[in-house]
Amino acid sequence: MAGFLYYIPGETGASMLGGDTLHADRLERYGLAEVLADARRVPDQVTLIDQHRAGPDGGAGVILYPVPADPAPARAPRKLGHDRSTQAWTEAGPYWLGNDRERLPTAADLLRRSALPLLPAGPCLDVPDRLGNRWRVPVARSPGDAMGHLPRAYTFGAGGQVVQALRADQRRLWELAGEIFDDVYGTGSVERTRQVEILSEVLGITYRLGRPEIARLIELGRLEIDDQFLGLAFSVLVDFGLPDRLTCKKKEPAAADPPPEETTP
Repeated sequence: MAGFLYYIPGETGASMLGGDTLHADRLERYGLAEVLADARRVPDQVTLIDQHRAGPDGGAGVILYPVPADPAPARAPRKLGHDRSTQAWTEAGPYWLGNDRERLPTAADLLRRSALPLLPAGPCLDVPDRLGNRWRVPVARSPGDAMGHLPRAYTFGAGGQVVQALRADQRRLWELAGEIFDDVYGTGSVERTRQVEILSEVLGITYRLGRPEIARLIELGRLEIDDQFLGLAFSVLVDFGLPDRLTCKKKEPAAADPPPEETTP
């Protein structure tokens, strides 16, 4: 019911901001550039609090709270500044990750503003884990369409003909899905540890999640990655055994699909 809080020791609002936007190089320094890629502008995308003293490490710094895509009051921590009585904090390398003890993070709190919509209007399905949490996974590949349900645009081919092309912002998702597609349809093999890495990165494209956030969600009982969840998530990701009414029309995969051309969003 509330997203994660981030405490960055030793920084101030003045050092983190350029105008009303968080400095990209500062976020990169702390390993937060990807997680907070859609939460840069203060205050509508992210709340910034100068913690002048008594932060989670006992010192001073800044606390960032990425505003959920649905910023309902129930989806905010009870306190945005550091408060030991209502918050739990864990050190995550160069920064600290916090959460409200009662309003634990959910998938809805962590959804990116840029997240693709659910089927049938969009390319995604909600996939439940064993604990009942539901996570949005896109159909990124299909035996009937190399680009699955991913957004695409149009460009011109080498001969000047109009061709359909994968949108550039979907390229990484398409590449990740390719590893699983080759594994599922029998032309490759992906070890279980790599499967977990791929799933984590796929979730991180739809949600504000990196490895520290995923580990914390698992500790809090808000996510469980087991063989069942991997199987369900990847069945959606590469359109394996899904009803035709939800996905692309089935056909035998080509021996080698060339990568789709890409365009800018």
